[in-house]
Amino acid sequence: VVLVSLVSVPIDITISSIRALWNDEAFTALASTLPSHDLLHLVLTQRDAVNATYDILMRPYIFATGHGTLILRIPSSLFMAITCAGIMTIARSLVGRRVAIYTGLAFAFLPLVTGFGSEARSYALSAAVVTWSTWFLLQFLYNPRNVRRWAWCYAISLVVTGYVFLYAFIIVVVHLLVAAGDPKIRRRMRSLLLLQGGALIAVLPLALLSLRQHQEISWIPSGFFTMISNGVGVFVTPFWSGMSAAPYTELLALLAWGVIASGLYRLVNGTEWTSGARTAVRLGLAWILVPGALYSLASAIGPYFTLRYLVFCVPAAALLLGLAFAHIRSLVVRSGFAIALALLVVMVDTPLFSSAGKDGWGTTMQVLTAHSAPGEFVLPSPQIASYDYTFVARVTGLPQQMTLIVLGGTLPWSSLSSVRRWSSTDVPPTHVIWLVSRFGAIDCTELATLRRWGFTATSLFGTRTSPTYEFVSPLPVATPSLKIACSTP
Repeated sequence: VVLVSLVSVPIDITISSIRALWNDEAFTALASTLPSHDLLHLVLTQRDAVNATYDILMRPYIFATGHGTLILRIPSSLFMAITCAGIMTIARSLVGRRVAIYTGLAFAFLPLVTGFGSEARSYALSAAVVTWSTWFLLQFLYNPRNVRRWAWCYAISLVVTGYVFLYAFIIVVVHLLVAAGDPKIRRRMRSLLLLQGGALIAVLPLALLSLRQHQEISWIPSGFFTMISNGVGVFVTPFWSGMSAAPYTELLALLAWGVIASGLYRLVNGTEWTSGARTAVRLGLAWILVPGALYSLASAIGPYFTLRYLVFCVPAAALLLGLAFAHIRSLVVRSGFAIALALLVVMVDTPLFSSAGKDGWGTTMQVLTAHSAPGEFVLPSPQIASYDYTFVARVTGLPQQMTLIVLGGTLPWSSLSSVRRWSSTDVPPTHVIWLVSRFGAIDCTELATLRRWGFTATSLFGTRTSPTYEFVSPLPVATPSLKIACSTP
């Protein structure tokens, strides 16, 4: 178990050292280094209550090691290894060692594990606590010895799950379905409900606080068509890396579900269809489908859910694949499926090796490093949403001792790196300002401000989704200017 669970660690660490941080990860670094009273004020009054536990856990780690890109992401790779050990332990206890090994290998190479095992957010930790909470559930239901001890472990693990990532608490529904589906253990349903009810009461304060901060996720789409899209996405997400790789992600999902269907058909119709196998299949299918289905329904009425919240369901995909591969008897067929899946995994994982990162900050830094000069200024756009870029700039720093323009006022948290900041509406003391955009959006307000300051766009660098414009003042003679499309948020 230990050896297989560590397979994913070097892969995650390799990717972690290549891909640039994005705004959510930079916010982790900032929040984790705030003074205690500032962090408490931020969590209770502004944002990120659902990730507060993770931020607190990261505080001593960052204090001891620093906040470099690789350093920030190493805990997530270790959390994924702990998750792998957990799902292998579950597989071994239900259906044996052979299935456990296949499950661990499948888990190690799933794109969702690779993508979020190399990201400094709470998703990998949520997968770990959910997996071990599920193991405690199985011990409580099926182990006749030390029932009281397993009950306490299960209840505490549910509370930890809720406080690590509130969305993952929905695993209690999966646990109820697993217990209700086995007539032999229905006698413990009442005790199970009492344990879950106690955990829910303990998690309720965080739920209420998060509800007050609902505007933080108001950007998430909602409505009928979003519900349909999310419903389909539930089947694809376990085989997604967190970055766009169409159509390979969809092809990988189709092939993986085909392998699962083929293997489970042979399992159900074979001689190994034991009570443990039935529990494993029931657990895997409920775990991978039910949370996403329920949250997809919720997305019809409001901006409550996005598919990356389902990272804690990825162990179920590994369990189902492990069951399937263990029961495909033909070595040729099994090898063919494995090779096809491996090739598609490589294609899905390819974007993870891009230094640009999820929101293009890596591209922006490459442009600024190559083309800027000391003393020049950087203006993120749109400023209304520029705190995202501001987080990253204040964590990673800016090249050439550049100055960051933050017109939205002062920020209620300190900087991790020595980044010069300009918050005045007066003309900055520079001849060049670099306008950087997140996802290609440019706010007309920033363009108007630059024109008022006397700056004109002369060059465009970067990509369509991460453009960086060079504005100069005064405009050199015979230098053509660029026309920039803008919008008002």
